[in-house]
Amino acid sequence: MRARMTAPIVLLALAACAGKEDEGDDASPQITGAIAPDGEGISADVEIYKAFAMHAGSGFVAYLSNNPDATCESVTEYLRADAPYDPSGFLVGGTCDVAIRIDTWEEGAGKAATDDPIAAAGFAINCYFGSDGWELETRDNDDRDYYWQGREWQGSPAVYSYDFSEDGGDYTLDLSMSDYNGSFIYESLEAAPASGGVTGTIRAARCEALATTPFFPG
Repeated sequence: MRARMTAPIVLLALAACAGKEDEGDDASPQITGAIAPDGEGISADVEIYKAFAMHAGSGFVAYLSNNPDATCESVTEYLRADAPYDPSGFLVGGTCDVAIRIDTWEEGAGKAATDDPIAAAGFAINCYFGSDGWELETRDNDDRDYYWQGREWQGSPAVYSYDFSEDGGDYTLDLSMSDYNGSFIYESLEAAPASGGVTGTIRAARCEALATTPFFPG
């Protein structure tokens, strides 16, 4: 599998999706902002319309999507896909999607802030700059897949706070992020820090299939 949400977390196969869809307001994004790599003159929006999550025991995972048509099933298909996989119907160009893993879900809620480096390592943020789309190609590592034709950045927040709580059968997420660590994963190993406020609160639909992947703490 190529670099979809792979740093710092590797997402492998998921079982068939078992969950229910978010019944919240899909007309407008609930978590919003933008991420801009320092000194590059580019930015990507964060407009989270849908979120999906699952916890079992002390582990928890969530996936936050910019696609208002995202479902538990489409998230599962994306995360388990073998290359080549065309994400153009799922990922939204010019935006950043977010995955979060919590290794210790205590007392039915997960909270963390900037002074918790282990929690920061549980983030995986992918940003796709521009509007160039995905094309099938083979890159230097002989990995044939669909690649974003603009610049692609991957990282995690350096300044952040989050609070997940159970909300009936679903979850509520309050999230705030600003500064970020990351890199342009297909260009250089050099660090490319970024900045930009991202804040909001969203209801995350329960998606049981998320607990069947190595993305889930085990």
